[in-house]
Amino acid sequence: MSQRLLILRMTNQAIFFNRKEKLDWSATNFPKKAASFREQEPVYWLVNMLDYVYQSGRLKVEVLEYELTDEELEGFLEQKMKKPVRKLKFLPLDRDLLRAQLSYFSPVDLEPIFEPQVLQEAAEELSWQLPQSPDNSPAPPPEPIPIRRSIQFNVQLSSLEFRLGEVVGTTHIDPFPEPVSFRINNEFVIPEFEHIKGYFIKLLKRKTAEIEADLLIDGEAVELFRAKSPQVAAINQEMLQLVRQRRVRELLKPNFVTDPDKSLFTPDDLFESLSSEALGRMLTADGEDAIMREVFSMRKARNQQHLAWLASSLHEPSEPIRYTLRPQFGFLFFTEGESYSHFIWELLNSHATYIWSFDRLAHSPKQQYRRLEKEIAKIGQHGRMLYRRTDQETFLFTTVRHQSVSSKLVNGFPRWRNKLLEQLI
Repeated sequence: MSQRLLILRMTNQAIFFNRKEKLDWSATNFPKKAASFREQEPVYWLVNMLDYVYQSGRLKVEVLEYELTDEELEGFLEQKMKKPVRKLKFLPLDRDLLRAQLSYFSPVDLEPIFEPQVLQEAAEELSWQLPQSPDNSPAPPPEPIPIRRSIQFNVQLSSLEFRLGEVVGTTHIDPFPEPVSFRINNEFVIPEFEHIKGYFIKLLKRKTAEIEADLLIDGEAVELFRAKSPQVAAINQEMLQLVRQRRVRELLKPNFVTDPDKSLFTPDDLFESLSSEALGRMLTADGEDAIMREVFSMRKARNQQHLAWLASSLHEPSEPIRYTLRPQFGFLFFTEGESYSHFIWELLNSHATYIWSFDRLAHSPKQQYRRLEKEIAKIGQHGRMLYRRTDQETFLFTTVRHQSVSSKLVNGFPRWRNKLLEQLI
């Protein structure tokens, strides 16, 4: 049997036979409210016309191809319908090929279009007519029945809004003109995540989020609820740790420089390029030494025990740990003695601890940090050996060497700790 071919353009508004002639979705057996076609590029189907019923204007078709080449589309605008088509019936469609052309769909409500249909033609023809009242006048249309279904759709991750404990977005539900909002609960989400969406996109390795939600249509009202997304669910404490690890890995690179005029950096300073002043506090929310733990996980340091003790037992909790990037990645700790404020500088894998002591009454802590930043800059310019030989007049400076750090027979840590404490007057 020879085929009688027809090209259909599938849009969310109607099915087009050419530029002017079209058919509304309500005149087909396709459950249009259960799905929406992609709008980024036109969708054309090549169908074979199997049967035509003149009395009702019903055309039965079988879809042969779901994607057409430019050459195959040349005849679309010129084709004309020889007979009026008032009703269109599709034979069962290909599940995978159809879903690939949809932006969202309800799996349950869309399923009938994939199954063989056994409706009798006579019953179908009768259902085409409006019901009649006893006096032969058209019966009033029935009250709309609320529709509930599960749907799936994709949205851009960059379009989502992060709030406290939830992610909010919108999507278009055909045939409603206004976008419909949805919300996804996530206890790990905070408003500051708005500033690091780019990091989440990189870690997720995708720009879109898959959303599954329950849709309720009641007359002209439409609502999405119980929305969930595997991509949004992946934004949790583990992902926040990955953000911190990525940043710390960058900081440990030899040529990494955030500000050539600065020598000391707070956690906020280290993460300021992520466009959030609060991000440093977020990434160290599980402890002031969180960055230090990340460094230890990436690099094995011979003075790891010294650093851990300085952070947990000596550093003043009211002050953030400062960091140096030049001449080497290091940690600056702060503690107060009876007469002096002490700043303790410990570099990764260094052989000595540097201690600057300032008179507590002579200068404020802010002035002391500013002066200390200049001193560390001098070390970067002239080297540690030359700096240690320079006499200081306005503050006390000393070093405590790490003895027997690598020895398996002698534990040099207690001796280093005692000598350090002797300097903290």
